[in-house]
Amino acid sequence: MNAAELRMGNLVKRNGIVVTSQQMTAANCHKFPSQYEPIPLTEDWLVRFGATIWKETPRYKLFKIKKLLFGKLKCKGCKGFDLVFDGGSINKSPILYVHTLQNVCFDLDEELKEV
Repeated sequence: MNAAELRMGNLVKRNGIVVTSQQMTAANCHKFPSQYEPIPLTEDWLVRFGATIWKETPRYKLFKIKKLLFGKLKCKGCKGFDLVFDGGSINKSPILYVHTLQNVCFDLDEELKEV
């Protein structure tokens, strides 16, 4: 886990328990890296942040959180979620972790909290 990727309020796991980045320090993350790990982004996590299924087809599923759409392809080996705009993905690589989703939403001025 790279502490440089984290912002205040990001969720991560420490020894298997979900904590916020306020409960850890960069020094601890560097000193004890095996204690910290990112939380894989799943449909369940999207729902915990208030997402609803916006559209579903045999090829993909779209989730809506506030004004943002996140898509997941339904194919073997497809991982993560894409931020979708005007029918296409706008992120360079799939969003794989909860803290990355939180950072994307923060960058787009959309506060993201568990409901």
